[in-house]
Amino acid sequence: MSLAKKLLIALVGIIVVIFAGGYIALNMLVSGSGFEAQPAGTVTTPRGAIQGVTTEDDGITNFKGIPYAEAPVGNLRWRAPVAKAAWSETLIADEFGARCTQSKDKRPDSFARRLVRGLGLGYFKTELALSLIEASEAAPVSEDCLYLNVRTPAAGDASAKLPVMFWIHGGSHTGGSGSDDLYQSNALVKEGVVLVTINYRLGAFGYMAHPALSAENENGVSGNYGFLDQMQALKWVQENIEAFGGDRDNVTIFGESAGAWAVSELVASPLSRGLFHKAIGESGASSTLHFLRGTPVSNKSGEGEGAKIASGLGLNGATATVDELRAVPAEDIMTFVDATPGITGIFHPIVDGWAIPKPVAAIYEDGEQANVPFLLGGNADEGSLFYYYYQGPNTWGGPAPRDQVEFETWMTDLYGDLAPRLIELYGMQDEAARREAEIDMLGDDTFLVHVRRTAALHAQAQPNTYLYHFTRTPPDEGQTVGAFHASELFFLFDKFNPAIYEEAEDENLQQHIIKYWTNFAKTGNPNGEGLTEWPTYSRVEDNWMVLDREIAYGPVGRAEKLNL
Repeated sequence: MSLAKKLLIALVGIIVVIFAGGYIALNMLVSGSGFEAQPAGTVTTPRGAIQGVTTEDDGITNFKGIPYAEAPVGNLRWRAPVAKAAWSETLIADEFGARCTQSKDKRPDSFARRLVRGLGLGYFKTELALSLIEASEAAPVSEDCLYLNVRTPAAGDASAKLPVMFWIHGGSHTGGSGSDDLYQSNALVKEGVVLVTINYRLGAFGYMAHPALSAENENGVSGNYGFLDQMQALKWVQENIEAFGGDRDNVTIFGESAGAWAVSELVASPLSRGLFHKAIGESGASSTLHFLRGTPVSNKSGEGEGAKIASGLGLNGATATVDELRAVPAEDIMTFVDATPGITGIFHPIVDGWAIPKPVAAIYEDGEQANVPFLLGGNADEGSLFYYYYQGPNTWGGPAPRDQVEFETWMTDLYGDLAPRLIELYGMQDEAARREAEIDMLGDDTFLVHVRRTAALHAQAQPNTYLYHFTRTPPDEGQTVGAFHASELFFLFDKFNPAIYEEAEDENLQQHIIKYWTNFAKTGNPNGEGLTEWPTYSRVEDNWMVLDREIAYGPVGRAEKLNL
């Protein structure tokens, strides 16, 4: 096989992992190493002995598929996670656990396909990549999915006390897995940290609320099960990570997209205090305004939508019983979800008065979040892969009219007196050229405005707050995706791919990102020898670190747009 084809297959593997929400595409070739893992040493944890496997780097061991909670099936479906009982025999951790139940996205308009078309790879490479995606096989999914994975350079050395980096994957709270090949990398571990990647319940299984489920709960709430899974995995880390050489008193939670939402929510939740000590959020901060009941700014509530789902499953809506709900096969639930447009919009953490006591932004405004160092940011072209779905400059106003006069009236209906200035700032005066401007605003409205606001609020309480803007675009002149959503992950996890990024400066960018993230995990400060100085963030100065071929600290370039 030619090097070019290997690189392209590797690229497809990464793209599919990030965006297809359920497929693996020849993942063994993502690294191109052909390495075959062998049994490695055994560690003894409070739950039992665990044997891992070797990795391509001497001294780094991978422990795959460790159960951190009992399988959430049967009577445990739609309940808070229950810690996994101890085991007597050695657990052979050489295979990943199943991905949590999720859709299998084979649509022609999937994120993966649109990303491939937007990279400017040329006709033949594009067609080959698309054919590889089409030929990829679905990864196994199951409700029995509460597993985590640990990569460590100090297995069995409880005295090592290495910083722990706890990864929460993205995927709109409806897809993805901690075992996706993209995240299974030694790049961070080589810097002297222990990497933990987790699964958590997704979609209807992770976030559906219902009156009957609330009634049986001692706190009178339902939903947020995936969020509680994340906390249960953090509790597992507190109990067990020393056996892997990790420091339970130096845990950094980090995540991207939905994972970054989760990070901001964990920082906000009173239930997670003491489970972690630093936080990193990439392209996301919680903006949820869905409530368990009686949402004030939306016609949707958690229990209300759960009742609709119950009706769609042939049950008696709000009066369906917990036994009836739990008796519905998982396949039937997924069939209904996949056939119901828009339903996944409620499958997010909701304000339940307990795990999330009030809107997350309000928690930050009132200074009630955990006072931990926080590094967060977003990408320059967050909206480029989402515009297909929304066809407008935000996610909540519906498709924008194409006629310019109608568009300006539509904007005024949504934004009032701010509409003319927004139209001017984003360059949306020209109907023929408006699409790119709408994409720009869509990314700001969905991601950057919340990230920057969270940074500003958090910095009022915690001086070690750092804000970044990732702006590296694929170098091909034909590319149309820009610094797309999740593109920084190629660099963070050392999946740097010459099929896309092929300039020498990219290696410098990659090393800066890896060092910044791991330095922050060690000390709460990303700075270190040989790195461009990264000052802390404050709303008064309003500067951020621009991560590109040239790394520079300077003013937030789109401040007025984000303010409006």
